[in-house]
Amino acid sequence: MRPWSNPSPQPLIKLRRRKTLPIPPGPVLAELPSPSCIVSVKHHLVQGGLHHCCLTSQMALRGAWQLQKLIVSYCDWGGSSRGIRAFMELHLPAFKEKNPQLEVVDELIRGQHPHLQGFYRNKNQRTICVKNMDPEDILLHATRLRNALGRKVVKLKTRHVTKHPSVQGTWTTAVKF
Repeated sequence: MRPWSNPSPQPLIKLRRRKTLPIPPGPVLAELPSPSCIVSVKHHLVQGGLHHCCLTSQMALRGAWQLQKLIVSYCDWGGSSRGIRAFMELHLPAFKEKNPQLEVVDELIRGQHPHLQGFYRNKNQRTICVKNMDPEDILLHATRLRNALGRKVVKLKTRHVTKHPSVQGTWTTAVKF
């Protein structure tokens, strides 16, 4: 038997500290550990409730979710808010149930384009305009806001980033000796 092979026919969940747990057949989602410790699932689970996708880690810093509040702003009569109104009917109740740590507020703003606004623990905020988007795309943006750490995006000064830069310069194929 190879040391990297799985002795049992059940797929394994790989945790952060390199521990593996067998996944029992049947409904899997209720028995999984907390989302902040799941890194990946080795095998695709079709029978267990997950369909052709791997679980990825949810963005929590030291076990604490960083997004505190999500504001869903929309207009009740504008055409650009059609998708977000459908999102609020179809996907928002389930999104609230799956994320009890998150305060979700819907805000009526007449005559303005719809947007999602996320407030993070480090006092940063992100705003995403969702005008003329489908409900599924808006759900994707809301999930990305939830998974983000809330850090500011830093523009890199050079293309090559290293801890120990070369005194002589970066090597390229055009260097002639």
